[in-house]
Amino acid sequence: MPANEPHNLTVATTGASGSIFLKQLLLAVDRDARVKTVNFIASDSALRVLAEELSLRGRTNLLGQILGKGSRKIQLQSNADIGANVASGSYPCNGMIVIPCS
Repeated sequence: MPANEPHNLTVATTGASGSIFLKQLLLAVDRDARVKTVNFIASDSALRVLAEELSLRGRTNLLGQILGKGSRKIQLQSNADIGANVASGSYPCNGMIVIPCS
């Protein structure tokens, strides 16, 4: 893939501590012109940790709560949706980041 072609990334977060790293990564990829699309998936445990560490309230507008703003680039995917685009092995993705993880 040419270096100047936009990238599609998948970002997944787990129940590990370190939600601030997730927040900063999402803010960075949202600003990065090389990244076209980010599919974001949070486990149920991650949602609980995010609520504790970032003082989030519920799942409504989760990305807006994490980023402090909306994003056209980052798409929230349900961790229970086996029909999600990222659940398919043929979905074009340039990389996956699991953050934080332990």
